[in-house]
Amino acid sequence: DCEALAYRNGKLHLFTKNRKEYQTSHYTLDPATHAVQKVETFDAQGLITGASMSLDGKLIALVGYDLRGLPTVFCWLLWDWQAGTDLYFSGNKRRIELGSALTVGQVESITFETERSGYIANERTEYNGFLFVQQSTRSFDFSAYVPQSVGTNNPEPGRDRLMLYPNPGAGRLFLKSDEVHKDLVELEIFNQL
Repeated sequence: DCEALAYRNGKLHLFTKNRKEYQTSHYTLDPATHAVQKVETFDAQGLITGASMSLDGKLIALVGYDLRGLPTVFCWLLWDWQAGTDLYFSGNKRRIELGSALTVGQVESITFETERSGYIANERTEYNGFLFVQQSTRSFDFSAYVPQSVGTNNPEPGRDRLMLYPNPGAGRLFLKSDEVHKDLVELEIFNQL
């Protein structure tokens, strides 16, 4: 079962919906040759129903739901995967809980409008003729969840960049800047995020 796909580097990236193990498998499909290749598998802890790639190609969002126990909806964010590969699950992963499917609805799709913001849509959710949630589209902004070092915040031409790594990190953090004039730099760290 496959409902989620994204396009990157001339290939379609398909993410399966496994109802038995609640994992997702990532396949690539080359539209020119129609060749399909299984790339990797990830324990999504739910059913993946939608996928989208940020406009700069550095962040992937997978949405889905978990029907075990109280039905919940979630979004996985993937970034900093192994350079030059399609191994998206090899990098950083962050799961964001979006709430109960009984109030949010069954999430079915996601799309980016910018590097970190876009829209999530849910389908109408009803059971035995009782309507829980009407279909709707909601906006999102993942800026608070994805570190600046991902590069999804592209600097304007001529502006200096500040890179922080490793991110996330548990110990020492390193800062690197392309800034030419290093006369005065002020940094304020609120927490590890």
